[in-house]
Amino acid sequence: NGYIRDCFFGNTNGYGIYSAHSQEWLIEHNFFAECNRGVFYSTVPASSRVRDNSFINEGSTVCDFAASYEPGTLGGTGAASFENNYIIGHNYGIHITSCKGFNLQSNMFEACKKTAIVVSTTTFDGTNLGFSSSTIPNVSIIGNSWLAIGEDNSGGYAVVLRNLRDSVF
Repeated sequence: NGYIRDCFFGNTNGYGIYSAHSQEWLIEHNFFAECNRGVFYSTVPASSRVRDNSFINEGSTVCDFAASYEPGTLGGTGAASFENNYIIGHNYGIHITSCKGFNLQSNMFEACKKTAIVVSTTTFDGTNLGFSSSTIPNVSIIGNSWLAIGEDNSGGYAVVLRNLRDSVF
């Protein structure tokens, strides 16, 4: 348990923060510039909080996503949240897989080239993890804003939902 606060992450080809089995971290007030993948949870995010950060991609760098949560068949969360963040210029804003009770609130998604929010039973690279009903994601999406989504003319979406259960919008 701990926090990452008031830091700058710039021009990373990989991850700004890669989290494995770091379940209760607070990531706040950070600036991610031209990071291919800003924050990535590869295992259970539990009650982690990512809030009040800026994820900026305004250059020619290809940036996959600002944040991704892919705990796999281990499933998910105990109230993890992604709140009050500003995301601009990434291919995808946030990708959430197999997280239960995830709170996605008060974020600004601007100029995401493809899709701002993806909640799915498959990982970011499309891998089907064979989820049981206990790991099908459920998410609360509340008070977010979207502006100029689908900038690469690929027919992007503000929100894509795949095989969800008990979600609130």
